[in-house]
Amino acid sequence: MAKMFGYETPSEMIETVKSVAKQVFVQPESYKQFKNELEQNHAILDFEVKAKRKDGTGFWILINAQTTRDASGKVQYYFGFARYLNSREQITNPHGLAKVHFQTLVEQSPVAVYIEAPRDNLHSTIYISSQIETITGYTPAEWKSVGFWYAAIHPEDQKRFAEENEHTNATGEPCDMEYRIIHKDGHIVWVRDLAKLTRDEDNNPLYWQGTLIDITDQKNLQASIRQSEDRFRKAFQASPIATCITTLEEGLFLDVNDAYLRLSEFQREQIVGRTATEMIFLDKQTREKWVREFTAAGFSMRSQNSVFVTASGQKLETIAFYEGIEVEGRKAILSMFYDITNQQRAETALKESEARYRALVEHIPAIFYMDDVDELQTTRYISPQVESITGYTPQEWISDPGFWENHIHPDDRKRILRNDALTTQTGESFSEEYRFITQGGREIWIQEEATLIRDEAGAPLFWQGFMIDVTSKREAQNALGEIASAYRGLFDSVTDAIYIQDWGGRFLDVNLGAVKMYGYPREFFLGKTPEVLSAPGMNDFEAVKKSLERAFEGVTQQFEFWGKRKNGEIFPKDVHLYKGTYFGQSVVFAIARDITARRKAQDDRERQLKELSILHALAVEVTRAADEDQLLEKATEIIGYTLYTDSLGFLMISDDGKFFSPHPSYKGIADAEKIHPYPIGRGVTGRVAASGKPLNIPNVQKLRNYIQINPDTRSELCVPMKIGKRVIGVINSESSKMGFFTQNDERLLVTIAGQVATGIERLRTERAEREQRVLAEALRDIASALNSTLDFNTVMNLILENIDRVVPSETAMIMLIHGDVAVPIRQRGFKKRGLVKWINDLRLPIETIPDFKRAVTTHQPQLVSDTAADPEWVSLPETRWVRSYLCAPIIAEKKAIGLIALNHDKPNFFFQRDAERLMAFANQAASAIENARLFE
Repeated sequence: MAKMFGYETPSEMIETVKSVAKQVFVQPESYKQFKNELEQNHAILDFEVKAKRKDGTGFWILINAQTTRDASGKVQYYFGFARYLNSREQITNPHGLAKVHFQTLVEQSPVAVYIEAPRDNLHSTIYISSQIETITGYTPAEWKSVGFWYAAIHPEDQKRFAEENEHTNATGEPCDMEYRIIHKDGHIVWVRDLAKLTRDEDNNPLYWQGTLIDITDQKNLQASIRQSEDRFRKAFQASPIATCITTLEEGLFLDVNDAYLRLSEFQREQIVGRTATEMIFLDKQTREKWVREFTAAGFSMRSQNSVFVTASGQKLETIAFYEGIEVEGRKAILSMFYDITNQQRAETALKESEARYRALVEHIPAIFYMDDVDELQTTRYISPQVESITGYTPQEWISDPGFWENHIHPDDRKRILRNDALTTQTGESFSEEYRFITQGGREIWIQEEATLIRDEAGAPLFWQGFMIDVTSKREAQNALGEIASAYRGLFDSVTDAIYIQDWGGRFLDVNLGAVKMYGYPREFFLGKTPEVLSAPGMNDFEAVKKSLERAFEGVTQQFEFWGKRKNGEIFPKDVHLYKGTYFGQSVVFAIARDITARRKAQDDRERQLKELSILHALAVEVTRAADEDQLLEKATEIIGYTLYTDSLGFLMISDDGKFFSPHPSYKGIADAEKIHPYPIGRGVTGRVAASGKPLNIPNVQKLRNYIQINPDTRSELCVPMKIGKRVIGVINSESSKMGFFTQNDERLLVTIAGQVATGIERLRTERAEREQRVLAEALRDIASALNSTLDFNTVMNLILENIDRVVPSETAMIMLIHGDVAVPIRQRGFKKRGLVKWINDLRLPIETIPDFKRAVTTHQPQLVSDTAADPEWVSLPETRWVRSYLCAPIIAEKKAIGLIALNHDKPNFFFQRDAERLMAFANQAASAIENARLFE
C-alpha cells in the first residue's frame, strides 16, 4: 500500500501522513462520506474514490473496510484494503468492474463472503467463499449443506440467531449480529454477521449478500479490557491512599475512593458530580494555570506538595501524585494524596525535642554519646560531663578513635571488646560494667548502656548511649557482699526449708533446704507465690492468705501444706510463719519441714483403726443379718461410706453360674439401666467372677472390654467372694482417681470378701434348712388336703391354691397336655393384667415352646432367670412383661401329663432351689391328679 501511494516503506507513510482527509483523499468531503458510511454500516464495500500520492498526483482506488469497536460500541479503529484501478475505463464499465471488484474482495478479504436464498430461516447457502474454512475449519461444501450453518452455531446463541433471521427475512432490514460458532476442532469462534437484502427492479427479494467476520480477538480484547477495568476499580477502592478521578477540562469529580472520603470528611454525594472550583478547593484562574503546568509536564506530576482542604475547613499538608488517564473517551486526572501533616508536626517537635535533649544531657551527672555505625564506631558527640568524670575533654575523646578502648582496665578489656563486637554484629543493646582509667590514673567503675537507633525501614543510623560512674555503688556492693555471704552461709545451713515472703506472698529468697525439698533451683522460686508449689486441689489458699496476714500482724501461724516436687511427687509439710525484716523490708519468714514419714505413720495407724472398725462392724452384721440381702446392704453401707466413697458394691452370680448382676444396694451407679445381668467373663467384674482372682486396674480407660457403671471412674479394684472353691460373687470398688487402689486396699477387700462370704454361706445354709422344713410341712399339708378328695376340680383348685406356699410368684398356671398341646385349666394372677380370657383360650403346641419341650422330654424343671438374656425364650405380645420364668412337668407313670408354669416381672426372681421345690410339689400334684382321674 505504501508503494501505491509513492512511499518507500510503511513506516515512512505512517510518520508522514498526519491527516488522512487532506493527504490521502483528493477531496476531504470524500473521506467524510467514507467515515460516515463505515460507522453507520460497520463495513463498506467497493468504495471508489480519487486518492493522491506523496508527490501530489491523483489516481483512482477501490476501498473495502470494516470497523473494530470496544465493549460500549465505540469505533476503536478500522481495517481493510485498497485496490488500484488501472484506468478510469474500469469505472465506466460498471458490470465488468463489479465482477473484478467482487472477485478481488472474495479472494483477498479476511472475511467470508456469502450469498443465501431469501426467506430461509435455516440458512440455505447458495455461495460462500473459501475464507469460511480459515474462520471455522469447515469447507464451503460442508457449509452449503442444508441446516449446517444453524447446527454450527453455539447452542446458547441458536435461538437468538433464529429470531433475528426470521425478523430480517420478514422486514428486509439489514442483518447485523454477533454470535458464536463452534470451530471444527471444538474451540469457540466469535463472528459478526453483516448482510443486506438484494432486490430486483420490482423490489422483489433476490438474495442475501453478506460477510462473516472473525471478531474473536476483538471479543477477547473486550473481555481483557473489562477485567482490567474491574481490577482498576477494585484497586482504586481498596487503596489506603486518598484517590480521586476528575476530568481534565472542567475539574469535575467523577469518583473518589473510601480513603479520600475519610481524609476529606465529605460524603460521596457531596463531592461526586461537582467541580473543584465549586468545592472552593481553588479558584478558576489557579486551576487553569495548574492544568497548563500539568499538560507541559506530560500529564504526569509526582511528589508535589499540596494543601488538602477538608469538609471542616482544615488544611492538611499532603504529598500529591497526578497521572493523566482516559475515562470513557474523556481525558481525566487520577490524583492521589498522602497525608504528611502529622509527619511535619513530628519533625517540628523533633527539632524542639533535640534542643531540650541537648540541654538535658549536658546538665545531668552522666556521660551521653552518639557513635557512628562504621567499623571504628567514630564518636559523633559526647556530653561535657565526660571531663568531670574521667578527666578527659570531649575533644580528646572524639579526636582519637581508639581512646575508649585504650582506657578500659586491662583486666576487663578483652571481655568488654568481645561483647562490643558481638552487639555490633547482632545489633542488640550493649550493657556492661567495667573499670576505666582516668586522666589521674585512678580506677573508676563505669556502667555503660547503648542502643542501636534505626530508621523506619530498619536500617541502622547510629549508636546512642550513656555512661554512669558507679564506683560508690560497687564499693557498697562489695561491703554488702561480705555481709550477704555470711548471711547466705547461715541461711543455707538450716536443713528445713526457709522462704522469705512479702505482703503479696511472693518469694524474695529461699534457702538451700527449699531447693532440696522441691528439686527446683533458687531462681525458680523468686517472684512466685506458694500456688506454684502446691499439689493441685489439696490446699485452701484463702486460709493460707489469712495466715500470712496474721503473721504480718505479729501472730505466729502454723498449718499443713501439700506440696508437689519437680518430679511430680506430692508430699505434706508443716509450715510455721514468723514476722521479720529483710534488708529493711517487713517480711514473713516461712519455715517448712517435710512430714511425709510422720504423716505416713499417722495415716497407717488411722487406716488400721478404720480397717479394724470395718471388720468389727461387718462381724457384727454377719451374725445379726436375717437374710442375704440385708447382709449385703449393710456391708455396702459400712465399706462404701467409710472407706471407698466413690463407687462400691456387690455383684452376685446366678444359681446357674452363667450370669452376674449388681445387687440393688450397689452404691454409685449413675444409670439405673445398668442394673441388669451380665454374662460371666465380661468386663473387670466378669473376669474376676470367672477366674476367682482379684484385679487391680490403675487406668480403666485402657481396657477394651470395660463395663462403664460410672463415667467418672478411672481406677478399679475387684475381688472374688468364695464359698469353698466356688465363686458366688465379687466386691467391686471404683475411684475417680487413677492408680487409687494399693496392695493394702486389695488385702483389705479380700479379707472383707471372705468375711461376707462366710456370712452368706451361713445364711444360705440356714435358709435352705428352713425352706426344707417349710417345704416338707407344705408337702405334707398339701398331700393331706389332696388325698382328702377325689373330685378332679377340687383337686385342681387345691393344687393352684398351694403353689404359692412352695414357690411364690406373680402368676401361676396349671396346664394339662392333650396330645401334643398344652391347655391351661387353672390360673392365678392374670386378672390384674387383663389376660384372663387370653389365658383361657390359649393353646400351646409343645414343639413350639423350647422350655415345654425340654420339661416334657427330660422330666426336669426349666428355669429362665432373665428372659431378656435367653435367646430361646419365646416372647408373645401378651407376655412381654415376663422377666423371670419357672416351669415343672407333672409326671404320671413316667409320662408328662401336664405343666405348672410360674412368671414374675423381675429378672432373677426364681433360683435353682425354687425349681427343685416346684418339682417336688409337681410330683405330689401328679399323684393326686391321677387318683382323681381313676375315680372318674
